[in-house]
Amino acid sequence: MAMEYLLRMMVPMGLYRTDLRLGRSSDAALAAAERSRFESFLSAFGGSGGVQLVLTDSQAIDLMKDWVPKEIPLTTFSIMMINQTAGGDLDLFARGAAAMDGLRAGDRVLIAEACNHDRMAEDIGTAQIPRKLKAAVPGVEIDHAFGREFPDPRELSRYSVAVHCGGCMISRQAAAARVRRLAEAGVPVTNYGLALSWFEGPEVLARVLEPWVERRDG
Repeated sequence: MAMEYLLRMMVPMGLYRTDLRLGRSSDAALAAAERSRFESFLSAFGGSGGVQLVLTDSQAIDLMKDWVPKEIPLTTFSIMMINQTAGGDLDLFARGAAAMDGLRAGDRVLIAEACNHDRMAEDIGTAQIPRKLKAAVPGVEIDHAFGREFPDPRELSRYSVAVHCGGCMISRQAAAARVRRLAEAGVPVTNYGLALSWFEGPEVLARVLEPWVERRDG
């Protein structure tokens, strides 16, 4: 979607795959070499003077937040997807991410995925987010909803926050129906990309949202 849109807008782009294993290596030399490889690629586009946006996989935000110069806008594919699916109502999901600040031990969080893909060892919804969430909020309780299964408002009311995927496998109408159901239950909702940015701290969350803020004179 991103590539198609940018091509139609006549915006030049480059594609790059980071080796996350090397970038996160405990071997400082290996990690530095992987970062240098990325920075060399970025500089080929003119660096801070030529790159208008870096759009990254949400799972790489822990590296990209440091590797991408502060003056270059940075956001993630998952945030782009939920903005598209929600018809531009990204503020709703930003408020949901902010609600994660209030999570305490014993609170319940729903992690919802709209598809039933084959889940691997480091699956984002069943492994990465739960692990990070339990580390950030010890004692938090986590439930999952996959595919077409989604709790009704009465069941949803027990959750303090819902974390939804980007919604790439469902229609805008289906995503809106889920959001309405959560609203009826009074449950804040955010998405994978925003949650992963939230784990990196408030400055990172603000940074990935900044490219989507509508700018007005004054």
